[in-house]
Amino acid sequence: MAQSSVHDILADVLERNRSQVATTNLGQTPKGITSNVLHCLETSALRVFNTMCGIELKLEKRFEGYYADRQYDASGIITFSGTIQATVALRFQKDLAFACAESLLGTQPKTFDEDVVDVVGEMANMVVGGAKEHIASSDLSLGLPVVVTGLCHKVSLPADMKISTLHFQSCKGECVIEIGIKPEHDN
Repeated sequence: MAQSSVHDILADVLERNRSQVATTNLGQTPKGITSNVLHCLETSALRVFNTMCGIELKLEKRFEGYYADRQYDASGIITFSGTIQATVALRFQKDLAFACAESLLGTQPKTFDEDVVDVVGEMANMVVGGAKEHIASSDLSLGLPVVVTGLCHKVSLPADMKISTLHFQSCKGECVIEIGIKPEHDN
């Protein structure tokens, strides 16, 4: 995937997210940093998957801790720094990762090649970037996405973080968003 197209896709989704703030009122969320961040991640994930890939996600569960019931094939991992110290992992089943890649690239992937890895990283970037635009904190920076692939891989967030998970279903497979927030930043 060409570097310029990656930036074009991200700019497009961030602009769409900004233009919809007035109608979705994302700033009105439950109290607490974790609740606010989870709400923004949920809303951004629903929007990004639908807008960019035509895939409708449905939130199945929201809970504290990891989602150990399922194995995932690819994970896009991004950090927040600033007033919130957090790590977000967007974890995909293979079928969903391939469906996103097919939608964005126009070709059906057969393996986790470089293009699919790029798509997983960009999906994580778009979801977390879209959420960042609506989190009630102006002092946030995002790190670059890191992508891990392989059946049964494990993502372990730092032990000093409070872990929360959003579990989504779709007709193309499932994904989870796991977020770890340092407790001193969870007011």
